[in-house]
Amino acid sequence: MSSALTGLSGYDFSGIVTSMVNAYKLPETQMQTQESTLQTQQSAWQDVNTRLSALDATITALQSSDTWTATTAASSNTNSVTATGGSGALAGNYSIIVGNTATAEVVVSKETSDTTFPASMPTYSYNSGNSTSNWDFNINGTNVTVKSSSGSSPTLSDIANSINRAQAGVTASLIQVDSSNYRLSITSNKTGQANAITFADPNGTLTALGIGANPGAFDGTAGSGGISQQALDASFSVNGVSITSASNTVTTAIQGVTLNLVAGNNSTSTVTVAADPSVAQKAVQAFVDQYNSVQSFIASELSYDTTTKTSGDLFGDAQLQGIQSRLRGMMGGTFDNPTSPYSILSDVGISTSADNFGEDASLTFDTTKFTEAFANNPQSVANLFSASYNGVTPQNDTVNNVYQGMGNTLHAYLNPVIMYGGTLSQIDDSYTRQIKDVEDQISNFEEQATEYETMLNAKFANLETVLSGLNAQGTWLTSQVNAMSGSSSSSSSSSSKT
Repeated sequence: MSSALTGLSGYDFSGIVTSMVNAYKLPETQMQTQESTLQTQQSAWQDVNTRLSALDATITALQSSDTWTATTAASSNTNSVTATGGSGALAGNYSIIVGNTATAEVVVSKETSDTTFPASMPTYSYNSGNSTSNWDFNINGTNVTVKSSSGSSPTLSDIANSINRAQAGVTASLIQVDSSNYRLSITSNKTGQANAITFADPNGTLTALGIGANPGAFDGTAGSGGISQQALDASFSVNGVSITSASNTVTTAIQGVTLNLVAGNNSTSTVTVAADPSVAQKAVQAFVDQYNSVQSFIASELSYDTTTKTSGDLFGDAQLQGIQSRLRGMMGGTFDNPTSPYSILSDVGISTSADNFGEDASLTFDTTKFTEAFANNPQSVANLFSASYNGVTPQNDTVNNVYQGMGNTLHAYLNPVIMYGGTLSQIDDSYTRQIKDVEDQISNFEEQATEYETMLNAKFANLETVLSGLNAQGTWLTSQVNAMSGSSSSSSSSSSKT
């Protein structure tokens, strides 16, 4: 180490050693540059993988028949019924008459208080061993363990909280009647007759509340409780056909349409169902945008700026050039379509500008042309993107490599590239191995450099010792010569005086 060189000889051997070690380490600097370059290239390839995977994901929506059979549904009277279009609905007008909406059963207790109610019950006790109390009851076949929050008699709030903790398909709450009295309200979480609430009252708790095991209709008096709202099924008609439903959200009455029944009393509405091309248009736009993102990134990675003499991180990479070229060719090529007349993307408004084909081959999307093509022949457009439509499903034969439509064809190319263990995965593994090899070389070289520096320090330390010794001898000789010279001068002076 340089600290071993004391500098007693007067020479800067530490500086000499540092210069020699720095010169020795020049290959390490080159290796570090190589490692940085490999890491940058690996990161660029990982970005390519991410973008191609995102492109492949947009194909999934294009291949889905739901994308191409989406509909809109509008109600003429949203106070009666609202409607939402879905996939596969048949366009047309549907007359809806709502007799009554579905309701959830509601049971209320009599008016009582935290003083009156406990007084009508036996002394409360809780068994922590089996988590039960002598006030327990049953709702919808589920035991409700009544637990006190204070250790003494449970309050009405404790009763409501115990019911909600039991998760018996109901929700309990308190309704304040006056300054001291409340009613316990128990509401079924689901509408419909089949979801009426059932009770069992082995300890008389519900009876004390004025509900009982078999509550009757609530008559509104302070001293009574019971069913304040019955569980009813919805009753309505569609184009004159009578239908009942346990829920106010109905998905089976009109194919592909969700109806939400809002009000009864024979309220009427007309639901209009129409095709919704905007869903398909958005899916195509998402594909075009992601494709352009891929091509733009690839172009930047392969670029070379003649002015600044700088290049992209993957400049000249043959594999990336191959991906770029293959994507360009596919977008401008012909696809096998099981239905006529569309077989190329430009038929439906997707084209590559001739002006920039040589640079990035970005796509342009003419939404007007797409809308017209879709309106004229939605099946051919859907099949062009490999979506099943009207019973026609484009081939996707991975065994015999037979693919129909752009979606199936492009996915068949991309999947082996981006899949785990695929082309890009192998490229990433190769970079990882190369980086590891360079890191090992750097580590080994650093050990050699340390040994080299140690050796130099040892040699120059010995030289320092030798030179320091010679300097000491020279100083002694000089002093002896000076002493002899002084003695000689003194003798001469004495002689001349004599």
